[in-house]
Amino acid sequence: MNKHYVRASGHDPSTKQRALRDRPAVLFSFLIGCTFLTVLCFWSTVDCAAQTTPTTAPTPIVPDEDIDPSTYTGPIRLFRKPKYKEDSPRLEFDQPGRVYDFGTVPQQSSKNLLITIRNAGKSDLIINKIDTTWGCTAAMLTGNTVLPGQTGELKVTIETGNHLGPMKKNLRLFTNDPVIQSVKLILSAQVEFVYTLDQLYVSFGSISKKQLSTTRTVMINSKPDLDFKLVELTSSNPDLELKEIRTENDKRAIEVSLKKSLPYGPFEAIVTLRTDCAAKPSASFKISGYRLGVISGRPLKMLFHQTDRQLPVTQTLTLTHVETRSFNILKVEPKTPPDFESDIKKIMKVQGVVKVLPPVASDLTWEIVPQQNSPGSIKLKLTFHRPLEEGQVVYGLAALQTDDPEQKEVLVPFYGYRGNFNPLQHRIKSKTASQEGDKARTGAVKNSDKSD
Repeated sequence: MNKHYVRASGHDPSTKQRALRDRPAVLFSFLIGCTFLTVLCFWSTVDCAAQTTPTTAPTPIVPDEDIDPSTYTGPIRLFRKPKYKEDSPRLEFDQPGRVYDFGTVPQQSSKNLLITIRNAGKSDLIINKIDTTWGCTAAMLTGNTVLPGQTGELKVTIETGNHLGPMKKNLRLFTNDPVIQSVKLILSAQVEFVYTLDQLYVSFGSISKKQLSTTRTVMINSKPDLDFKLVELTSSNPDLELKEIRTENDKRAIEVSLKKSLPYGPFEAIVTLRTDCAAKPSASFKISGYRLGVISGRPLKMLFHQTDRQLPVTQTLTLTHVETRSFNILKVEPKTPPDFESDIKKIMKVQGVVKVLPPVASDLTWEIVPQQNSPGSIKLKLTFHRPLEEGQVVYGLAALQTDDPEQKEVLVPFYGYRGNFNPLQHRIKSKTASQEGDKARTGAVKNSDKSD
């Protein structure tokens, strides 16, 4: 009865197991068929496209000698190693291995070295560019072109700063030599301690009339067994007084003070010490500050940012007398700053392609803004009129003539510019040694302003 029931219902266990066993083979056969049909359709499509698309000529192969690898931007390819031609220039150095040793150099000093290069080729050798690392400068003394069979001199200067011990710098030349288009020179030196100054940048900050007697002291640190004398102290600014002193700890120092003849406005100086020490005969440090007159202006510098919607540009300047004494403005005229050329280099170094222009008489106009209950204070509206093109900067001084007996003139730097940049950015570019000095100087100005 049980067998009859199984057959009638059709549920034979052996048939079900056989179907499960054969299922993978069926699926595999189905996939093979689908793949065959897909490949057949693809090749049919390609054959039709080939019959309808016109054939184009193959791209000609350009020989390697007709391609400059330094400017090539095409597909990835291998270039043959460049070779010298009969009429090509050939760069040679006087030092094997291109390693140049400066020897022993004192800390906080500099040393020069002349490197001789020779053109052994039959056409002009051109030095296109010279790149150096920080603390190293280089320049061709004989020009950037070296004639065939001639030699040229490269002057290299390294600055040791506060570094101590072994020092290495890199210098890279870019030339028109077909084989040596870019070459690296290694500069080495051993920096030793002889004597140092505790400050290389001294800031007086903003000095008012009452603070003219302010002094600054620079300490001299030397080896315990080193005995040397200061032969001479000189300053590039005649309105500074220098003298050697001894501190409470019997250490040597240089005291810097200001003379009454120091003019109003910013001042700078380089102080040089000359000694009888053979290992380090001289040392120097920089000084900067700003002497405030009885009349001071805020802001200290004026920026006229010109755009299509802002022409002309107007800014406000407030003048204040420290003794709250009344005074009048007689005239305002633009002047070219005495440091115009050096400031151009600073702006160009940071901003790149900008054009710095000197001021002209028609750049600025002025008018007095009425004020109430403000003795010893005048507010001015200064307007910059000259239309500028993109990337142009006008740098000048607004010279304000007054009727005050103690200060006949007030000078305020101004910048008129057009473009997406800040002409004062060179003061905050990066933390090199000189810019750290600018940072310290700015902090000193703020502290002095608060004390005033």
